[in-house]
Amino acid sequence: MNRMTLWKNLSHSCFFTIARNGWRFGIYFVVVLSTFFAACDKAVAADTFKNYVLAAKGYDMEIVLIKNDTLNPGSQDLVVFGAYDEAGTLLASVDKTGEIFDGNLFRIELSELFPSIQNPGDIGFIEVSVGNKIDGWVIYKSGDQRAMVPAPIDGSAEVYNLHFTNNGEYWNFLNNVARIDDRESVVTGTVYPRLEAFAFDGMANGYGFVMPDLNTGRSSASFNMKNLFGGLVPADATWMQIKSELVQQKEKGGNVSPVDNLVNNTVFMKVNGESGGAFGNIPAFEELIVPHIAADGYYWWTGLVLNNPWNETVKFFIRYYDSSGVHLDADPGNAGIDDFESELPPFGKQVDLIQNFGMPTGAGFAEILAEKPIMGGELFGGEPGGANWPIMGGVALLLPDTGGYLNSVDGGVPPRHVCCIPLADSKDAGESEAGIWTGLAFVNLGSEEQKLVLEYRTETGEIVGTQQYTVNSTSKQAATVGSLLKSAGLDNIRGQVRQIIVYGCEATAPVSENREVMMYALQGGLKQVDGNEIHNWMIGEDAANISPLEIHPFLVNETRGFVRAATPLTGTMNVDVEDNDTFFSHFIVKMRDSVKGTVTGYALLAFDDSWNETGTLGEFSRASHPESAAKPYLVNFNSETIVDENTCPYGTFKLGLQIQTTTNGSDQTWLYRIPDRTVTHSPETNLAIVNARSILANGDARQALAEILGRDNVTVDEENTPINIDDAHGYLTSLTNGTTTADDEMSQDSGAVLAKITNKLVFNVVDSSAMEKTRCFNLPDEKTEWEIQLFWENHGEEFQGENRRGDGACQLRALVSGSVQNPAWSPDGKRILFTRFTTRYNEGPADLFIFSPESQCLKTLVSEGSGNVNLPGSVWNSNTRKIVFSSSREPHDEIYIIDEDGQPGDETKVTDRSGDVAYEPSFSPDGQWVVFESHREDVEENGVITRFKIDGSGPCQALTGVADDCRQPNWSPAGNFILYQKFSGGQWDIYVMNPDGTNPLKITSGEGDKTDASFSPD
Repeated sequence: MNRMTLWKNLSHSCFFTIARNGWRFGIYFVVVLSTFFAACDKAVAADTFKNYVLAAKGYDMEIVLIKNDTLNPGSQDLVVFGAYDEAGTLLASVDKTGEIFDGNLFRIELSELFPSIQNPGDIGFIEVSVGNKIDGWVIYKSGDQRAMVPAPIDGSAEVYNLHFTNNGEYWNFLNNVARIDDRESVVTGTVYPRLEAFAFDGMANGYGFVMPDLNTGRSSASFNMKNLFGGLVPADATWMQIKSELVQQKEKGGNVSPVDNLVNNTVFMKVNGESGGAFGNIPAFEELIVPHIAADGYYWWTGLVLNNPWNETVKFFIRYYDSSGVHLDADPGNAGIDDFESELPPFGKQVDLIQNFGMPTGAGFAEILAEKPIMGGELFGGEPGGANWPIMGGVALLLPDTGGYLNSVDGGVPPRHVCCIPLADSKDAGESEAGIWTGLAFVNLGSEEQKLVLEYRTETGEIVGTQQYTVNSTSKQAATVGSLLKSAGLDNIRGQVRQIIVYGCEATAPVSENREVMMYALQGGLKQVDGNEIHNWMIGEDAANISPLEIHPFLVNETRGFVRAATPLTGTMNVDVEDNDTFFSHFIVKMRDSVKGTVTGYALLAFDDSWNETGTLGEFSRASHPESAAKPYLVNFNSETIVDENTCPYGTFKLGLQIQTTTNGSDQTWLYRIPDRTVTHSPETNLAIVNARSILANGDARQALAEILGRDNVTVDEENTPINIDDAHGYLTSLTNGTTTADDEMSQDSGAVLAKITNKLVFNVVDSSAMEKTRCFNLPDEKTEWEIQLFWENHGEEFQGENRRGDGACQLRALVSGSVQNPAWSPDGKRILFTRFTTRYNEGPADLFIFSPESQCLKTLVSEGSGNVNLPGSVWNSNTRKIVFSSSREPHDEIYIIDEDGQPGDETKVTDRSGDVAYEPSFSPDGQWVVFESHREDVEENGVITRFKIDGSGPCQALTGVADDCRQPNWSPAGNFILYQKFSGGQWDIYVMNPDGTNPLKITSGEGDKTDASFSPD
């Protein structure tokens, strides 16, 4: 399978690549993708958007459309519905231009939309052509059964049927798929995890089922998955991928090219007509929010479907929260707070009730995190009173947004960040009349409360009431529309509400009040049975995001023909930038609402804490690719902005994206504030890459590098001698001991250093005969530097420049200047906390950093100009997720704590004593106590190990005597000992004692100082 298309439509996040002097090793969060994405931002060929509605065999359909154009208000320029049969023949065309306008809900039965079609069952799919972008849904119905799924916009090269089982006597699993254009391609399917292939060629498969023919022009199919297998689905057949590929390149022996001309969905309905649900073509995710958990074992239930699209095992974690945002422990038997952890086998799937995924009591919502992008979503249903009326909602799919605030900076009124709940209602069931209800779930993962306005509208878009609503920080809030209206004194409009628009309470409010809250809705039916009101159907609906711009997480370097995607930069993130760095392409921005709108350029900007612009980090223009006449698409052109003191001052700043657009001939500028992201700009530091032997000792690598250096006017040494490819290869080979024919002529222990100094690439080699050799290549431009960086990345881990000692220890390349000291692991063993003294060892101001060896992410945690120092050992608490350190802020050293995800300025002072300083703190395992060294302000000796409860409920407790000199206390992970060093007999030795200071015991002996001790995890 072509895994790369799984990245399409990932959660909106910000990504950027920094090139240190045109390149940089150690801060790239980048995965090279297939050239499929080269056309992902292609110009619109026609003057319309297209939505597609797929028929499900045996079920009635209802279409729901909402116009979400915030830039071009008024009626639609064009709305045409075209109905096609399964062979692609146009059955009927209906023009509804002017009937879909701002605010109105267009909802119509299929039979009403196409009265000329006598048998609606003849319809295979419907193409909705619109002049401005709309959001659409289709509701499948049969008796009391309902299933609702979004109507896709445009096609994809790969689509998925994510859920079916071999329980064919109880469930109908319908796969609905359409090929939407006439481009030449071959459509095939693969069923996982059994890896069984099927051709959609109109021929009988191995089970005797005649496959739909999707290989010639427009066509569609709706089939029961059990029929695909001759009536019985094998136990190891649980989900399916369908893909469309270009045939010509295959015949020529080249790479297969995907063709984005497929749309699909999956509908699953109970055979007895009791309930149903549906999946659309869900994008892959590394983070998924399960917005509303109800699992009381009697009435409501929540289920999960998780699919692994990779041919390797993928771990995933589920982090549970109660409705107030408290992180719950999925394994109370272990110390600290544990998340549920499991794994998906290659191409595997897990489906179960959520309580069987380690759900703790009291869970209100959850966050699913995967090591690599996986697929799936949430199911929601119930069996009221245990009666035979089980119901199922649709699928909740909430991919987290960046939470950025989008506003116009033209001086006009900024557009609101708007979301829409398309279907909303609240009506009791009468004896002869059906009732209906809508429930809303709001999830706020931010650290500040979010103030919203709920705007209640009729079907025609008339506003009949508004309500201000606050979603608390890091929490989930759920309520029915009926209860919301009652709380706002709007109970009199219950029967009029048909849709809800949600936006920030003030368009010009601070960024914290306009960050997006994720929303999900459930709508259900009520009926009277024997005098009791019961539920009889339910559908689920994600809120429609109708912001004017889409910001996609792609990195592009068109000069190389690569399009790249990166893993989400989750949580607080600081990026270091030095003078002469260049930001390569970082965003693809699209107009969301109108084909008449074009993005003409954008710039990555630095802002102070009040969001005043302070500098520019990179500028890009947007235009058609110069070589794209046959297949036009837009690309980014870097204006070659070099970061220096003239473009951006030194310091740490917030990040924002300034976007230039043209809509209907009018130029506009937008500002997209990027929350929880900072950039630190500092003077240039030249880099040295140690262990370049692997390049020189490998003939293929030498040749590849020579082909780069032999082009584009690269010169050698101070004489600037021009070279060609053969010259470059000869120079590289001369750095080894022999000829160009052998790959092993440099001994394993020979040294080789590759340094990047401004625009010079310098090899310094000491070969096996102790001869030192140097060669300097002068790089003329950014393009050559970028090619060399790609060469470096594409030749394996041995080229990443790690410095490994003889004992196997590897130097971590956290790119900071100064003296790096006191490393301490995070509780999960994935990150390292350390102190950086800016001048030299124990001199100058000191800051705290967190570094991830795996991702090479470096984050500034504490930096305010004084000496902020952590102790190696138990300073990062797994229970409270806080970090403890000492700071030399006036008047003297005291103890501070900060959240692991905090930013500079978030720290809290713990101790505050007059005349006594506090050094080298560590946590008790439960995070409630700190133990530290204390002595008088003007006395460096006679350190006293001191214990203090963080909440301040008691005084400091001295655990050692003032006559001793004791330092660097570390609390054991089990909590039963405190480890420290004591100066006695002219040297330092290691001691342990009970947490109350009793039973001190010396555990080291012999000559020499023993210092800086800490416990092993056990």
